Amino acid sequence: MLNNQQGEVVTGSAIKRVGVVGLGHMGHAFAVNLAQDGYEVLAYDRDAQRATALTGARAAAELADLASCDVVLTSLPDDDALAAVALGAGGLVAALAPGAVHISMSTVSPGISRRVAEAHARRKQDYVAAPVLGNPDFARERKLFVLAAGSRAALEKVRPLLQRLGQHLFVIGEDPGLANLMKLGANTLIATTLECMGEVLALLQKGGIGGRLAFDVLTNSLFDSRVHKSYGGKIVEGRFSPAGMAVPLATKDLRLALAEAERTFDGVHAGGYVFQIEMTYRASRAGARVREVPITFRDRRVGQSKMSRRIVLEALVVVCQLRLEEWRSRLRQVSRRRDAGH
Repeated sequence: MLNNQQGEVVTGSAIKRVGVVGLGHMGHAFAVNLAQDGYEVLAYDRDAQRATALTGARAAAELADLASCDVVLTSLPDDDALAAVALGAGGLVAALAPGAVHISMSTVSPGISRRVAEAHARRKQDYVAAPVLGNPDFARERKLFVLAAGSRAALEKVRPLLQRLGQHLFVIGEDPGLANLMKLGANTLIATTLECMGEVLALLQKGGIGGRLAFDVLTNSLFDSRVHKSYGGKIVEGRFSPAGMAVPLATKDLRLALAEAERTFDGVHAGGYVFQIEMTYRASRAGARVREVPITFRDRRVGQSKMSRRIVLEALVVVCQLRLEEWRSRLRQVSRRRDAGH
């Protein structure tokens, strides 16, 4: 098979048909690039219109239609979605043939990754966790950093495919969960860096230093990483939409990282601080009532350790303060209307 753009051989003969499940921004980019590389791509999404609208790929009506694929790549939002697609009735474990490889490029917990890998192994199928560092623009331009883990045989089989999806492939190990742990660690670093960058730029601007000057000094001296430059530039310019790291997904990733920290008896205190801020932001934006907040935390499976309980309680206090201030504001408005009526 040939790369349509450069005419070089880019696929191995062992892989001809590739399924892509989950056609959000990232999954769509993966499907388009795979089709351009000459693979026969079958695409599936719960929103059937996403699959039928995809140029260069054939739409699959259900997961069972991917049974003939040599490789199936999934790009899904969370643990529950991956479990449903892989382990549910009519899912990939049930549908795929022995020897097929499931590549999960989702940001999920190490635990669900290992669980899915074990289920595939029982059916003599392979599983590779390959989450990525980078945004949809990076995905479209093949500039992602791919973090892969799985059996050596499976990794060698899909290596050419993964290398074509990004600019660098990091092999983390044979335990799929380690690739997911690496991704969660990286995302925690991104979230905490973003939070710090925002607070520092706000401090400097309020103190009289222009935002652009502050950004230039920071990113052209000691803080010149991609994250500082990309997100710092957006903060200074007020380009908050579309979000490079949306709050719901950021809180999901931080929750998973905190859970891993609890499991290994370690602490990620900066991550917990940012998690608290972002959960408070989500609650206040949604107008959540105070009594609803603990349910939100419990449903998100934050955990029951001392660190988790502290984070939940501190966030709850802040939300209560927000709601109290809102009620006070309403009372002041009522009082002013009464005074005006007299």
